[in-house]
Amino acid sequence: MTQIEKNTSNATPSAGGASNAEIDALNEKIVKMQAEIDGLKKQLTQVVTFIKQKIK
Repeated sequence: MTQIEKNTSNATPSAGGASNAEIDALNEKIVKMQAEIDGLKKQLTQVVTFIKQKIK
């Protein structure tokens, strides 16, 4: 279980309360965003490595 899943599984609805569909949609967005973040981190690492090689 990821940290996000732990946080959301322990969450209690607010006074307005979000529907399960809304929560599921947000969780799907979080998963997609995390995948994008991981890809961007990889790309950034590649750019930094490339720049370091060019500096040498």
